[in-house]
Amino acid sequence: MESHQLTVRHTLRIDQWMTAVGNGETSLEYDNWLSCVLNDLEPGRPEYAISITTREGKNEFRFQHRARYEVRHPKYGIRRFVCAVDSDATLIAFENTISGVRYPWVTIDGTFTQAELWSLRLLCAGVDLCAAPVGVESR
Repeated sequence: MESHQLTVRHTLRIDQWMTAVGNGETSLEYDNWLSCVLNDLEPGRPEYAISITTREGKNEFRFQHRARYEVRHPKYGIRRFVCAVDSDATLIAFENTISGVRYPWVTIDGTFTQAELWSLRLLCAGVDLCAAPVGVESR
């Protein structure tokens, strides 16, 4: 997905959140609200049916909606994250492997090295994206 399209999608999500806040429909901070929106995408469809393929050079990597993954970085060690597929955008939120704190949502483009992608490992699927608020310990 092109950077401009990601910016437009992000702007639309911010506008949705601001409208929801203005109407009193939510009091959640943006990233926590986004977690709940992403969690409820395409209800009734199994998470494994919602996926996106990312290309890195000639290699393809498939990411499932509401799944937890980890990669190994040569310098930083294990990096764990949850994945959400928002139409044709892939979003991830890193999680602290010790405290369980979830960090804000970011797009996947340019986030990983090729070596990290080669170490990609699916940990579990069907993750409740609302279960761990951003910046709050979940253990």
